[in-house]
Amino acid sequence: MSNTPRDRAYPQVPLTQADQEALETLFKGVNAEEIHQIEKIAAFYAVAPLEPWEEQGWILNSSISKL
Repeated sequence: MSNTPRDRAYPQVPLTQADQEALETLFKGVNAEEIHQIEKIAAFYAVAPLEPWEEQGWILNSSISKL
């Protein structure tokens, strides 16, 4: 097994050479900076799941506003 950063990050999921080549082909041309920007935006706007009582209130309030 090679000692690439990928192997150190996920040692329990070793990649074969074919796996690595497939991933390289799949992500060829992907701009890493764009991915980081998407991750930053998603983290900024990600909202934790609502508590059950919050969800019920949200549903009730959204229904009332349409009346």
